[in-house]
Amino acid sequence: MILTGLLSSEERVRVDFQQSLSVIARSVNEGDNNALFLVLGILAKNFSTISNKPSRQYFVLFDQLIDLKALRDEIAGDSAADSNEIYNPEDLLNQIIDKIKQQQSLKQDLGADSASPEIDEVRALELAAE
Repeated sequence: MILTGLLSSEERVRVDFQQSLSVIARSVNEGDNNALFLVLGILAKNFSTISNKPSRQYFVLFDQLIDLKALRDEIAGDSAADSNEIYNPEDLLNQIIDKIKQQQSLKQDLGADSASPEIDEVRALELAAE
């Protein structure tokens, strides 16, 4: 359900899911990171499945959760070693770089820049579908 909302074709649904999940993850009690780890783990494990869908809110939420986890680790004095249990940072970085390269290639194929980044994303998806 989380991925369905974040990868919906309707921007308003994606925005609402991103904001709601961010609030849920932030409201977790200090001693209990289960909700944060759950949502972050779901996003990390399904990163490769988002290539054909609008994904701006996915990335916004993912970035917020990684920052939140890093902040909690710093406050608690914990090492970030448990991050590897949730996601592999090196593998994730490689996937992000590949996604950025794909998007840049699609934008070049589209030619002229559009006024709206959302329109660019939709056009890129349409081109990829073709």
